[in-house]
Amino acid sequence: MPEPQEPLNVEDRLSALEREVARLKLQLQQLTIPKRDWLEAMSGSMSHLGPDVLAEYRKIMEELDQADRAASGLAD
Repeated sequence: MPEPQEPLNVEDRLSALEREVARLKLQLQQLTIPKRDWLEAMSGSMSHLGPDVLAEYRKIMEELDQADRAASGLAD
């Protein structure tokens, strides 16, 4: 039979509760903040490229997306 543990003191219990509340707040924030458009997130990392290059990139990615949808039977 396992040995009984000593009861936690108030400070330890409060610290554990604060950690759990912080974890739950982060989880809630991740669920409620809308996810950014992946293309917008990627274009920020490619901001050094000219607008014409980014427009071409967007066009190609949309074409790939449409091809993937058509191949999987999800075409619009």
